[in-house]
Amino acid sequence: MGQCKKLYTLVYANLYLNGNTDKYGMGKTKYKIATIINYCTNDYKFISHCINEAKIFSEQVIVPVCDHYLDGAPESRELLEKTYNENLHNAEFCEYKYNRNLFDNLIGNAKHAYSRFVGIYKSRDDIDYILFIDSDEIIEGIKFKEYLDKSDFKNYNALLFSCYYYFRDVKFRAKKMEDPCLLVKKSMLSSDMMKQVLSHGQDRIGILSVIPEERRRNILGLDGKPMAHHYSWVRTKEEMIRKVQTFGHKYDRDWISLVEKEFSHEFNGFDFVHGYEYEVVEPYVSIGT
Repeated sequence: MGQCKKLYTLVYANLYLNGNTDKYGMGKTKYKIATIINYCTNDYKFISHCINEAKIFSEQVIVPVCDHYLDGAPESRELLEKTYNENLHNAEFCEYKYNRNLFDNLIGNAKHAYSRFVGIYKSRDDIDYILFIDSDEIIEGIKFKEYLDKSDFKNYNALLFSCYYYFRDVKFRAKKMEDPCLLVKKSMLSSDMMKQVLSHGQDRIGILSVIPEERRRNILGLDGKPMAHHYSWVRTKEEMIRKVQTFGHKYDRDWISLVEKEFSHEFNGFDFVHGYEYEVVEPYVSIGT
């Protein structure tokens, strides 16, 4: 983890202390992908699934981790160490310190983006593309690799992939899809672009917006179906309360009251986050508490 302290300093210096706009070089003819997975221990029950699926199509799997939650509260050291030990041979973990002087001044979703940028600096020089996902977003690795092998994705600088969305349980799937999983040609990323994204309080949509054309959204697999599953709100009552107490949107709404009300009754087929309507499906993965 000591190496990541140097990386953190490098990220900070490149984004805030100088005007370098160095771009990363492309690889050779065969694509090489690094998957960067944003993680905190609130997502402990998802991380091994996420990493194992990403390994199927990735040359490198990088997991940047802050030593504090996004609200500035200390992380669970016990769960962090458990995560590292359980996934040591499948991913490269990069733990960095919470810089209060910096993070207290980042607006919107910029803290999420900053963590992704820490991951970029950990990626190897021969990486061609970077996939940005969160640890509660699980890619169907075999389907995704098949898509990469047979599609024209290399004609684009950035792609956003559609995913299924779930609430409370892995069997409750929204009828509406989202597209959060972002694949970017690494040579398109520069320090100036990253600073622009951070200054506007943006995350993956912000990254997409500063990447030159060609870009595409709502990408499906070769079978016409999403290749990813987003389990952001698949949690027990206690896990949801912990999530809303520490995530970047904690002041947006009275989350505690919403969670309390949600678990005062059986699931009624709609979530309190987006108002999506849900259907019961066969789970893609089995996720314990």
